[in-house]
Amino acid sequence: MTKVLSFNLEKEKETAVKLLCLRMGFQLEVIDPERQHETLGELCGVAGFSSSVRNMDDLFTDEMLVFYGLTRQELNELLDLMRSKGQTVVLKAVVTDTNINWSATRVFRAVHAEHRNMESMKQKKKQKKHK
Repeated sequence: MTKVLSFNLEKEKETAVKLLCLRMGFQLEVIDPERQHETLGELCGVAGFSSSVRNMDDLFTDEMLVFYGLTRQELNELLDLMRSKGQTVVLKAVVTDTNINWSATRVFRAVHAEHRNMESMKQKKKQKKHK
């Protein structure tokens, strides 16, 4: 089953992304903040996955999408469609064999750190160009 997990999208964007997902035959599942401690496997409904730690102090509030079961082509089509409709989400992840065991919070921290590093590299490139 193809699924898109949605975290912290504001209502209007959530509705727009949900319609785009439906249009492509994907299910958008809105994840309540109280479930951010759950593993991606658990959130995607994969049998045999559960969460042992329930740390409610580590919740995140930034927008994030997590894609499960989409082919590369489907993912690119969905992202292009979202971009064309002005519905971008900066933090995105794909469920992998490695991160399926991670909590949504852990995935968020990893993706957020990667995003910060990429932004830092972009800034350094810009600074080099202007020297």
